[in-house]
Amino acid sequence: MATKPFLSQIAVPVGTTTGDVYYPQTSLLMHFNGTNGSTTMTDNSKNNLAVTATNGASISTAQSKFGGASALFDGTNDYLSVTNSTDFDFGAGDFTIEYWEYRTVSTNFKPVLSRNNSSYPPYMIGWSDTGNVYFYSSANGSNWNVASAVSMGTLTTNVWTHYAVTRQGNTFRTFQNGTQISTFTSTATLPAGAGALLIGPYASLTYFFQGYIDELRITNGIARYTSNFTPQTTQFLDSTGDANSSVVVNSTATGFAIGTGGINGAQLAKAWVNFNGTGTVAIRDSYNVSSITDLDTGNYRVNYSSTFSTIPSVVASAINDASNTNFGVNVNSHTTSTVQIYCVENGVPRDKTVVSVIVFSN
Repeated sequence: MATKPFLSQIAVPVGTTTGDVYYPQTSLLMHFNGTNGSTTMTDNSKNNLAVTATNGASISTAQSKFGGASALFDGTNDYLSVTNSTDFDFGAGDFTIEYWEYRTVSTNFKPVLSRNNSSYPPYMIGWSDTGNVYFYSSANGSNWNVASAVSMGTLTTNVWTHYAVTRQGNTFRTFQNGTQISTFTSTATLPAGAGALLIGPYASLTYFFQGYIDELRITNGIARYTSNFTPQTTQFLDSTGDANSSVVVNSTATGFAIGTGGINGAQLAKAWVNFNGTGTVAIRDSYNVSSITDLDTGNYRVNYSSTFSTIPSVVASAINDASNTNFGVNVNSHTTSTVQIYCVENGVPRDKTVVSVIVFSN
């Protein structure tokens, strides 16, 4: 018979710190923060992938959506390449690709992101043409058989604009500034990429984006947006925080860990005790219980070490140590400093060998 209550892995919807519940599914997270002219680019996802700046792509403090900087591309030949990762291979699964852009020209054929160096990559995002921005996708590498010139919204210049592409099941959607622009369905399985993820150029390195890109995020396995939404007002979060994390209660129930919050002093059980109620009452183990008063046969008063501001909730139980199974435990005389426990068997008071009391309170 265990003498201490023990709980583990209880899901809770809130925690102590703010975070992104889908951060574990984030494949790439680029804030493009840094000093002006720097070519050091940091992936703030859990993957911490290597990002290489080529031909002059760099951090610029001239424009930013968040954080005081963004990535600058001159539209001639510069771009970023991100180490090849299976986290960019979506297959038939859900995904979200999103970013903020500040285009400085309305020129056609200026893409934002492409999966690999194929002429028909699994996905190409932000292709400009005829005053619009488009999404393309290929499942066969030979033509745009999944998505061909699917509008992501109108092309804007010299203003920060948020774009997103999502897949939920067989439904693809595009968004501009949180407003759904296009939707279509496909059962296609997108092939694995053959090379690095490219930011700024077309897959074959023949066309290049001109302007600034900020807050680029790829999420594998999650369609973050399935209807109109409000784009974020601060940069994307870099951790899960405590959102929808598991609670792990320690073995004495004196504290619990929530996500990254660690064992904290707030108690799940605000008081508990396990005691022998026969003969001289003996406490086996307890928390926030100073003593047990033996009032009479089967009648005990649990005295709290610290009083409560309001009357708490109490759960009490006992082990049946007799042949008769008709027994129970009643909770009586409830106050903020004590609770009276009454054990009966066949309607007659009876001392019990093992009695447990757990007290809950806000």
